[in-house]
Amino acid sequence: MRKHIAQQILLASFIMVCNSLSAANHHDEVFKYIHAKDTIKARNELLVWEKEEPKSADLYATWFNYYYWVGETEHIGTATTLPEGVDDYMPLTDSTGAITGYVYPVKTYCKDSIEQAFRMIDKGLSYNPKRLDLHFGRIHVMLELSDKQMTNSCGNSEKEPWAEKPTVDKVTDYLCKLIDEKDHNSWLWTNDKKIEESEDVFYESMQSYFADIVSTGEMEAAEKLVDKLLTKKQTLKFRNDKGYLLARKKEYDKAIECFTGIHKDYPDDVTVIANIASCYEKKGDTKKAIKYYEKMAKSGDEETKAMAEEAIKELKKKK
Repeated sequence: MRKHIAQQILLASFIMVCNSLSAANHHDEVFKYIHAKDTIKARNELLVWEKEEPKSADLYATWFNYYYWVGETEHIGTATTLPEGVDDYMPLTDSTGAITGYVYPVKTYCKDSIEQAFRMIDKGLSYNPKRLDLHFGRIHVMLELSDKQMTNSCGNSEKEPWAEKPTVDKVTDYLCKLIDEKDHNSWLWTNDKKIEESEDVFYESMQSYFADIVSTGEMEAAEKLVDKLLTKKQTLKFRNDKGYLLARKKEYDKAIECFTGIHKDYPDDVTVIANIASCYEKKGDTKKAIKYYEKMAKSGDEETKAMAEEAIKELKKKK
């Protein structure tokens, strides 16, 4: 079970294996109606399930999915220039074949439904605070919605944007609160199953979320997260993350100090050696950059060795 469990999300792909045959049946029925786009029958099935198991974590996970699904609307967008991040589109052309614009799907989300989804997941967590899948499902949707258009009223994309929509900063705050939890060895997953080596799984997932936040470009949020992680775990990965953020800010002296500290503890880690070499190179200290690229070239990996030798060759040309 030791893998990036943060990537296992709720939503329509959520699969549940229950000891309770009744719960499993309710879950299957709800998703059957969701796929059939029958909101009324799906909701009625959830209400029946709630009467039978009012504190079930899996019930509230499914409620969460339901309201997320109800709140999502897709319509067609057009633009003369393709928006950043859009990879599903159809080009429009004129009589000469020249591209004049693009048509692409745009998803918007209803504030009322998304708020209700979060209320449901929070209610489930109030009964089941150690259910890590509920926490991660919430975080996933917060990240998913952080760059999406929210509307104040369902079915009307012309309304003013929702000012209180999830943001990367709010995701980071939520993650930091989770990190502050005292016991990371007792997390549970679907069907209240204990996660093996759950502390390791938890922190591996935090590393995955760090990468997700970096990919949004919100570097202050990424730094806040890694600083919180470092108060709990001085691991190679988290220390390397901190060095990466310092280097990205062009604070090369601080980054080198961070990376050389890691190098003392993990002298054979090629990534750390490469980071030190890169920082010296960007600082303009060719001599020290070559020194660390030469260490990197001693790696048993042929591709790494070739990259280091090429870097040394290029630096020597500049001397």
